Amino acid sequence: MNEESPTYGNASAFNRRTFLIASTACAVGAAGYSLTSARELNQHYVPVVPRLPFDESLRVAFCTRRIGSVDIFYREVGPRNGPTILLLHGFPSASHMFRNLFPLLATRYHLIAPDLPGFGNSRPLSADDYTYSYENIVNTMADFISALKLDKLSIYGFDYGCSIAFKLAMMYPDKVNTLIGQNGNLYKEGLGASLSPWQAYWESPTAHNREVCATSLLPENIRKQHYGADTESGQLPPDGYNLDNYYLSLPRARDIQLDLIRDYKNLLTDYPTVQKYLSDKRPPLLIIWGRHDTFFSLFGVEAYVRNMPHSEVRLLDTGRFVLETHARETAGFIRDFMDRSLVADATYTSPIRVKNDLFFDARKE
Repeated sequence: MNEESPTYGNASAFNRRTFLIASTACAVGAAGYSLTSARELNQHYVPVVPRLPFDESLRVAFCTRRIGSVDIFYREVGPRNGPTILLLHGFPSASHMFRNLFPLLATRYHLIAPDLPGFGNSRPLSADDYTYSYENIVNTMADFISALKLDKLSIYGFDYGCSIAFKLAMMYPDKVNTLIGQNGNLYKEGLGASLSPWQAYWESPTAHNREVCATSLLPENIRKQHYGADTESGQLPPDGYNLDNYYLSLPRARDIQLDLIRDYKNLLTDYPTVQKYLSDKRPPLLIIWGRHDTFFSLFGVEAYVRNMPHSEVRLLDTGRFVLETHARETAGFIRDFMDRSLVADATYTSPIRVKNDLFFDARKE
């Protein structure tokens, strides 16, 4: 046995040497194959083009801030040291309606677009924590302005958001330096034909009238009444109204909107107070209007021109959601208006009175 041990040991040593040699040969062969493969791949390699410089001001932040009993979702973009514009959407949309405007203004302005309570992604902590009225929404947005420490700002308001913007300006006359109203009515004569069922509900808030108003929340009517009025074929993207319809399909969304439709009657009673404020204080005011709006008509625009000669009016040949089809033109109006409004001494230069052949005789000289 003692004589056999060296033989076993030599065999083990031989096997180890054989294994090491074989392993080395395999590794070298694999490396050679890898090098060959790499050379072959290099023949098909396309150099990566360096990334274009990215303007950080165009990076949108998606944020949530708890205001009272509501988690307010908002989008924020643009330089924080630039002039701030608070963008308030209206019915039946949310902050996504400003998506086309962001890249056109964000290099110069600090833009903040919240979803109003009950719209989009802004929801109360529980279903019973919030009463949906315009007074409550105004107060929530006032607290939102305070929470974000916005000391100076302009406000762009669309539809409902325009009435909320005017009320906020009255609450914060030293903070709000300019106002932009987009298809936001302030006169009873501006109430359009599509609001007839709503007016019946205001006068008689019965269950029947509520259900009649509910037809305006149907997907086909969101597309036709709110987005599609006389817009050119092929120019209206589906993203906005499809997302609106999704949000309207969420639990309680239908009842929230119907509660706000009923409460709009209280905004009507505030019309004279807001009119007086705008006439007396004369804040810089730009009115942008899609002339084919069937909810708020051009008679309301004529009333702005007649009663607020300091205001500027820009009409667009489209429906009420002007940013879906005319974001570039709207951004141009805003830049021009802001450049003349936010001068060094914070005074407002004389508005440019522009004749507009889209608007019957509202621009009488």
